[in-house]
Amino acid sequence: MLDLILLIVFGVILHRLAVQKGESPGKWIMRMVFSYLVLAFTLVGISMFYMGTDVFIDPDKIKQVVPFMTICLAGLIGIFLILRYKLTGMDDVEYYDEDPKDTELPKKDFSHFR
Repeated sequence: MLDLILLIVFGVILHRLAVQKGESPGKWIMRMVFSYLVLAFTLVGISMFYMGTDVFIDPDKIKQVVPFMTICLAGLIGIFLILRYKLTGMDDVEYYDEDPKDTELPKKDFSHFR
């Protein structure tokens, strides 16, 4: 449950940062979600390989797997920090081509009415 809350919070932070940098926010959020899913399924596979296929059925083995959940949370935080580092290294987007303080209206060209 905590991992889903962290995914949402980190997704909102990455979304805001990606918009600020002029990147597609969906791309960065999907990178984080897919990286986390790969990490989670890898840890599940490793735990099933070492502890047997009934690792999630037997209550005693579930107690042995619980400490590995912190590795998954640490991996999620690491994925977020890597993606945030990549985004902060990019240049900010300039939304104004001209000086925003320039309030003079452009002159209209009425030469086609002659």
